[in-house]
Amino acid sequence: MQKVLIVSYDLSVLSVARQILLDQFDVLTTDDGTTAFALLRDFKRIDAVICDTKASNMTGLDFLTEASQIVPEAAIVLMTDQTDDAARKQKAAAPPSWRRIEKPLDGRSLLAVLDRSPDDTATPPGSGSFGKDILKDALSKTDPDHEFSMVYQPRICAKTEKTCAVEAFVRWNSSKLGAVPPAEFIPVAEETGDILWITDWTLQTACKAARDWIDQGNEAIPVSVNVSPMVYTDARLVALVANAIRVSGIPAHLLELELTEGLNVFCLHAARQSAEGLNALGIRVSVDGINDDDQADSELAPGQAECLRGGHALIGRFSSTNRDKVLQPIRELGRKLGIKTVAAGVENLQHVEFIRSLGFDQMQGFLISEPLGQADLGNWLKTRAVT
Repeated sequence: MQKVLIVSYDLSVLSVARQILLDQFDVLTTDDGTTAFALLRDFKRIDAVICDTKASNMTGLDFLTEASQIVPEAAIVLMTDQTDDAARKQKAAAPPSWRRIEKPLDGRSLLAVLDRSPDDTATPPGSGSFGKDILKDALSKTDPDHEFSMVYQPRICAKTEKTCAVEAFVRWNSSKLGAVPPAEFIPVAEETGDILWITDWTLQTACKAARDWIDQGNEAIPVSVNVSPMVYTDARLVALVANAIRVSGIPAHLLELELTEGLNVFCLHAARQSAEGLNALGIRVSVDGINDDDQADSELAPGQAECLRGGHALIGRFSSTNRDKVLQPIRELGRKLGIKTVAAGVENLQHVEFIRSLGFDQMQGFLISEPLGQADLGNWLKTRAVT
């Protein structure tokens, strides 16, 4: 299902758009440009971005211009109002490759603007903005210490709201290509083998951040680093992890590896070897996106996973009639396996109430905090209790 971000200062517009699109799209909405930018950077894929002529703190033209750089593969749609002079000026100034839709919104027009085949100058939604060869070349020449960065998003206890951990996300601002979404460069890095040094860099950076937060007087907090199935089954992973905790000086229990979806059943022997090595080091492992016993049998090494996550795509599904079917199996599987469960994508108080009603142990999302840089996360921790 395609994911659409809609930004408008007018809450009634957001409500109407959600009602129209909810059955066919994963829909994210906000009235704030800053929050919208954070959403764009956090989600692995945004297929279309629709913005009114203004959000709460910037014009639609300004927002969409920057958004097109953050998610260049997405369809860009400017929402205008012919009765407003400023809106008409923005429409005239918008690039010809952008799509346009007039207010008031109606279902036929909104669905049509998202379904319409773009012209030759536009980028089809989800097609990717950089060719594979271009990304391969850029990755081979990148300097991670200057082009890569990390942001961190807190995870809290669903009952006490105390901070349990933080999740680390890698960002690439290429000197040649500009901002490249993780959904674009990670698959290419897996294909070329660059994913191993990227993982090494993220481990080193995240562990150093955890050490720095302690040195600044904060309580020790575990940091979670995403690891692709390809890296998890690589015999060199355990050595990379051991080196990261040794160099940073943090205790092993402060590092958690989050295994992303897609572990191949034919790689189970290698996965179990990694699990045994990580267990010997005292490293915790969480698993993202499993919701049934068959997946658990193929992706969980016995006795290794300590946390089961419902992924970030849950935001759009919370408002659907099937939300119980999405989350309940994850919680039940966590109980069966005797491990903690995390619900990601918490955006409003309704989400919090629903998560608590299901009995999830932890939660994470923009209602709690957007992903923050290392310094900002350190300041955030100073004002929050830690479990």
